[in-house]
Amino acid sequence: MFTMKHFLGFVGVASCAFLLNAVEEDSTSSFRITGQYLTPSDFGSSSDVSPVTDDSVSTAEDQTGWPVASVVVTHEVIDEAGQSHAIELATGSFLNGSLDLSGEIEEATTVTITVTRDGGESSLTMRTLVVPGGDEIAIAIVDRQVDYRPPRLVLVGTSNRVRDNAKKFTIRGDFHSLDDELSLGIVTVSGPGLNDQGNPSRINHGTVLVKDGVFIIESEIHEPSVLYVAVSGGHNAFNEYFGSVYVVAEAAGEIVISPQGWSRELVAAADRGRHQRLVSSWQLSEQYQALLERYATSYKDFRDDWEASWRARQAATQEIETDRDATTEESATSSRNDDDDSTYETTNQEDKLIDIEPVLAFSNGIPPVDECEHVILADADVEPELASTQTASENPEYHRLFLELVDMRSEALEKIASSTQDPMDLLLTMELGAFGFNSKNIKHSVPTYEKIATMLDEDIVARRVTPAKEEIADFIKADEIDKSVVPGQLAPEFTLPTLAGAQVALQDVVAENEVVLVDFWASWCGPCIAAFPHLKEMYAEYAQNGFEIISVSLDSTQEEWVEASEEHSLPWIDVGNIDEPGEGVVGKAYGVITIPKSFLLDKSGCINHRNLSTNELERVLKLEFDL
Repeated sequence: MFTMKHFLGFVGVASCAFLLNAVEEDSTSSFRITGQYLTPSDFGSSSDVSPVTDDSVSTAEDQTGWPVASVVVTHEVIDEAGQSHAIELATGSFLNGSLDLSGEIEEATTVTITVTRDGGESSLTMRTLVVPGGDEIAIAIVDRQVDYRPPRLVLVGTSNRVRDNAKKFTIRGDFHSLDDELSLGIVTVSGPGLNDQGNPSRINHGTVLVKDGVFIIESEIHEPSVLYVAVSGGHNAFNEYFGSVYVVAEAAGEIVISPQGWSRELVAAADRGRHQRLVSSWQLSEQYQALLERYATSYKDFRDDWEASWRARQAATQEIETDRDATTEESATSSRNDDDDSTYETTNQEDKLIDIEPVLAFSNGIPPVDECEHVILADADVEPELASTQTASENPEYHRLFLELVDMRSEALEKIASSTQDPMDLLLTMELGAFGFNSKNIKHSVPTYEKIATMLDEDIVARRVTPAKEEIADFIKADEIDKSVVPGQLAPEFTLPTLAGAQVALQDVVAENEVVLVDFWASWCGPCIAAFPHLKEMYAEYAQNGFEIISVSLDSTQEEWVEASEEHSLPWIDVGNIDEPGEGVVGKAYGVITIPKSFLLDKSGCINHRNLSTNELERVLKLEFDL
């Protein structure tokens, strides 16, 4: 939590709401921006924080030990030729971890604040509204000092971007119930909208640091819209918090966000307007709140158990290392006799007998084609996604409760969608998830969008209805294809280019090898890339036996594919589904909705398995090559 000492130097925080008319009557044209560089040690948590050890993220420091950071405040102007120019309004620096700068401006202006660190090699930026003679603006650099969460530049407590009060909406939050769990907590409100030029764009309505357990974000909305509110905080791996919720923002609307324990599902309450009708009406119901409380409790128990298990493993590892240090090399050598080696080998052979059975993917009840009658199919009633060492019944309780929340939310939204007579309410309900990607009634989505298209004006239909209808129609089609591209079927043929421009045909690769893995990936897919080291090990071991891999990049640009391929040095056939007519026609042919996605083919071009984990793939390959 914040205390006065943490913000000594902050003369004030932007007010909860200010009236521009009153500000404009003020004769002064000055503005003031203050700031602080905040780390977990400012919140009494330094003992639990793992410091950054990667030299690549080190930062130049002043003589007091605070990172050096220069600050520039600019705003854009458009000249007569229509060219944009950045005009500098004020400059300053963080000294001893604090910032205090001022400047002059004639009217309320949206400015860009740029903080440059590391001698100019890295910068942080944010936009905010500056009003002449208005309240002081407080900013902070939040540096959690862990290499997987880079520093962020945010406003403190309050964000106000309102220039036209007729379009103003307010989102405020109360997170006192989380206490220290939300130290350095940051809130972001974003969603689709119109930019300053009136073009469709994703708009960041405000990013703020939670101050004394609360925050306020005020911004403008041109038309009722669904926005995404995300809250993240915590100062180490054990108390990291993340929560989110969708809200319906409209002019004059006010929504209050609050957590339900450690639930990742936030509560968003409004006592009137569209948000009350479309969200609060079911989210605040006794039934939903009771299920949310069960989920929050289960999730917190899961995290506590995970932390206890991790600490126990760490303690055991430390104890083993201590014992190892105390043991002489002579005694360690003498303990390794032939009997021990024999016992070890026997145990491994027993493990192989247990695990050697191949993990079979499933066919969704579709009989094999004539060319693939040799493929062994398992119980068709079991979904392919459950073909792993963990069955559905073994999923953590919190996950099952989360799925119940999803179902309850879908049912509530679809009930509203089926009864409302307001076309904008119907559109918003669809955007909230009615008949959406997680719905059992997804096939109702396209007819509903077609109905909405006859009820709203052409501009809204072009921006919000038609794209959404096409996206979900593509998803439904891909899902149908996904259910048909299963074991026992022939893999769809394709020919794609390598990085060198050579054309590779799947049928040629299949004909030259015994087993071929077709693996869809992209430079931004973390799980895809995480599998590469294990795949490289298997490729090195089995390539000489007739195992080949074709990785199919689904990156949207050639540059992204080339850069990622060179970075990861893929030793197998690497092709790109880039800039093809139809945008990703191969991915569509395989029903690729999400990645990672993979298919294991035999010499006949038949799909034998799909979506195997690397461990499952290794077991199948061992069996295939009798190793």
